[in-house]
Amino acid sequence: MGKHREALGRYTMAASIAIQRPAWESNAFMREELSTVISNRSAAFFEAGDYIGALVDAELVISLRRNWSKGHFRKAKALVGLLEFEDAKNAVKLGLQFEPTNSVGILDMPHIHK
Repeated sequence: MGKHREALGRYTMAASIAIQRPAWESNAFMREELSTVISNRSAAFFEAGDYIGALVDAELVISLRRNWSKGHFRKAKALVGLLEFEDAKNAVKLGLQFEPTNSVGILDMPHIHK
């Protein structure tokens, strides 16, 4: 809906809440929730034209959940925004190692298909 800045603020607030989970809750639950929120924030940064912000968040997602393909696809998309096509292609390849049948993440990145 074009409200990228508002979304960024809400995702940042949600991330802050996610890292304040009670000590008795599973750390894995916090990592999953946080990585999902940060992944969405990465997408909001991308849509706002802040490709560096999108890349930073994508890298954080990967550090939290390396084997989740979404983080690698978010990284690839940010790299396409930065015109770093070869690095984007490598990010997609790595993401596909974790989820080889997922092509949804790369359909809107025409530079990757070459």
